[in-house]
Order: sequence, then structure tokens, then C-alpha cells
Amino acid sequence: MWGVGGSINLHDREEYSRFLMKLSDMEMPPVEGPPLLDYEVKIEDGTWGLWKKRVPNIEIETHKVIDSDQIIETIDTLRH
Repeated sequence: MWGVGGSINLHDREEYSRFLMKLSDMEMPPVEGPPLLDYEVKIEDGTWGLWKKRVPNIEIETHKVIDSDQIIETIDTLRH
């Protein structure tokens, strides 16, 4: 799901998520919430968790933004 869905645009991600949720007989996050691709499956207990809750809030030092070694964690960098 994440391998295919990660390369499509936001509108198609939402449509793809709804399609997959209809096919599955597993417990899923609410359909009216964020797209399924915005969730991870937590290995410890099999529950769904939003990726964005794992993204830390950080203060960025402006002089380090041009440093090529600086990685700013986002939902996408966490997924990868």
C-alpha cells in the first residue's frame, strides 16, 4: 500500500485509501479521517497510528538550513 501510494498525488492517495479500506475486512481508521497512507501499523499492538504524531517539533537554526548534512524530519522522511 505505502509503496504504490507514496508515489501518487494527494487526491489519488485519498481515493486509493478509500478503495483499499473497502476491500479489507480488517479494522481500519475512520474513513472520514486522514488517508490510510498517513497511518502506520504499530508492530507492538497492531493498532493504527498517524505518522504526523511521530514528527518532532524542532527549532531550526537558519544558518544550518544550507548545510547538506541537515535532515529535517517530516512524515515522508519517517516513512522512508
